[in-house]
Amino acid sequence: MKVKEKTYLYTHTIDNIIFYVGVGCMSRAYNFSNRKDIWKKFADGREVEVKIIESFSSRWEALSHERVLIKAINPECNILSGHSKSITTPKHKAQSCISQKEIDMLYISAEL
Repeated sequence: MKVKEKTYLYTHTIDNIIFYVGVGCMSRAYNFSNRKDIWKKFADGREVEVKIIESFSSRWEALSHERVLIKAINPECNILSGHSKSITTPKHKAQSCISQKEIDMLYISAEL
């Protein structure tokens, strides 16, 4: 019998700013080599912190949470429904950044 892997929601952070929200299983969150160019340009050799936000019993449920979180915080390196971003515009970058503390507070308030 095949064991089903849990799907999780995760964030990638640099300097306490979340720049990517994703869904994965096994070691996906820690695999930095298979990323889009926008992610690679933003990370550019800097130390990336990984945080597993929550685990889900279904991929569909994880994807639903991912979509809501991306829309709520607008991370720099996520592309959702054609909303691509330019990482070269500092004004845009400042508007799309959120700290890990703020994301934790979003989850705490959503649970209340």
